[in-house]
Amino acid sequence: DEAGKEYVAPVTAAEKAFCGIFENILQMENVSVTDNFFEIGGTSLTVTRIVIAADKLGYNISYGDVFSNPTPRMLGKLTGEDSSIPEFGDLSDYDYGPIQELLKKNQTQSYLEGEKQPLGDIILTGASGFLGIHVLHEFLKDYDGKAYCILRGKKDMTAENRLKSMFFYYFEENFAEAYADRVAVIEGDITNLDSFDKLKQIHADTFINCAANVKHFSKGTDIEDVNYHGVRNILAYCKETDTRIVQVSTMSIGGMYIDQPGPVTHLKEDQLYIGQMLTSKYTYAKFLAEREVLQYAAQGLGAKIMRVGNLSARESDGEYQINFTTNTFMGRLKSTYL
Repeated sequence: DEAGKEYVAPVTAAEKAFCGIFENILQMENVSVTDNFFEIGGTSLTVTRIVIAADKLGYNISYGDVFSNPTPRMLGKLTGEDSSIPEFGDLSDYDYGPIQELLKKNQTQSYLEGEKQPLGDIILTGASGFLGIHVLHEFLKDYDGKAYCILRGKKDMTAENRLKSMFFYYFEENFAEAYADRVAVIEGDITNLDSFDKLKQIHADTFINCAANVKHFSKGTDIEDVNYHGVRNILAYCKETDTRIVQVSTMSIGGMYIDQPGPVTHLKEDQLYIGQMLTSKYTYAKFLAEREVLQYAAQGLGAKIMRVGNLSARESDGEYQINFTTNTFMGRLKSTYL
């Protein structure tokens, strides 16, 4: 800190994230939320690094935003976060012992020697999204089971018509005709327990959860309602009905940096918590969901976690998600080239 200058600690997750970004880029400690990036050693050449680092944490800012908002507090406000929002809970305050023992087995050799489990009939959430609709399409092409798709309806469209519309948009195929006896649409929501009462009337072998609120920040609870509490509802259902779960997670739960001294490290497939800092509601809720899944798995539930990266255009023809303007990959491209 400059002599005589008062240090002001970050309050919100966004403020903490931008203080950390400034510290990493400028190789300094204790950046205050009121420190001006250009007054503490930053240059126009290093602004791009702020934009890229922020995007990795889910903050979509532009090159010009840093010049107009050069302090962590100003950039934090730009994300829409209220400084009265409390910090996230301490992830280290948890007994990871059973999970760590379980993850020790998550090695290539264990996979090669393990017994392949058939998918059977599936319950699929998030089927109207870019990832979910492709999971459904591959399942219908390559497997023989039935797919029960949980989907919310809209005021002007039923859940079934939503799915038909998305399926035709991406594959120019009418699933109602091509797979009439293999797809059933159940209008529901994983945050609503009544939806699971409907599921108890059917039998499925595997629950594939692609549903997610992909926003990184919100003043409400909509992100954690879907990404964490919704997963808890799914797990309770899977335990009661002895249904395996495939939970779609994200590579970003590894965080951007580790809050402890030592060599640079990255989260591996046999790890969950390594001291990583999670500074968005999205990554925090996704981490908690993984932890919950692994806790159930340690108690005997059949479970698999798939950590995916940023979604990008389909390789075969370049087709991209219909709501591509909200995609992180597109945001990164815009922040780099616009």
